[in-house]
Amino acid sequence: TRDGGQNWTLESPTIPASALRFAASPFVDLHFVSPTVGWFMREGRVVFKTVDGGTNWTAQTVSLVPDTEPPRPAEAHFLDPLNGWVASAPYPALRPPSMSEASYASVGAVIRRTRDGGNTWASAGQLPFQVSSLRFMDPSNGIAVGPRGAIAITSDGGTSWTLRPAPTV
Repeated sequence: TRDGGQNWTLESPTIPASALRFAASPFVDLHFVSPTVGWFMREGRVVFKTVDGGTNWTAQTVSLVPDTEPPRPAEAHFLDPLNGWVASAPYPALRPPSMSEASYASVGAVIRRTRDGGNTWASAGQLPFQVSSLRFMDPSNGIAVGPRGAIAITSDGGTSWTLRPAPTV
C-alpha cells in the first residue's frame, strides 16, 4: 500500500537466485522503517532488505549459530535504515527426539546487530529464552521479552543484557 492502507497492490518481489533456497520457507517477520526501506525474514539464515518499497529484495546472510544448527530469524527490530537487531529462535525441526519440547524451548536466543543497514552483523548477546518480541527505543536501550514473562533489558545496544522479573498481576 502507498496510501495508508486504502488500496493494496499484490507485489511479485524479485529475490536473488542465490537466496531462492529460502524462498519457499515460512515467513517469519517483517519490519519497515520508511515507505521504501524494510526487511523480512524467512526460516533459514537470510534476512531480505528492500530499498524500493518491496519491489526488489536483497538477501543478507546473518550468522546466528554454527552452520550445523540452522536457526531461523524469529524477531527483528530496526530503528532506522542503518540500525537493526535480529534474534534467533531454536529450529523446531532439529529438536532431538530425546529432548522435550519444553527443554528445547529453553535453548535461548542469539542476537545480532547491524549498524550499516545489514551489510555486516555483529554479536549483540545471547539470552536464556526464546525472544518473542524485541524493541529498541534508541541505539543503546532495548528490551526483549519471551515466554512465561521472561524480560531482559540492555542499555549498551545489546552487548550485555540484564534479566528482569516479570510483573505480577
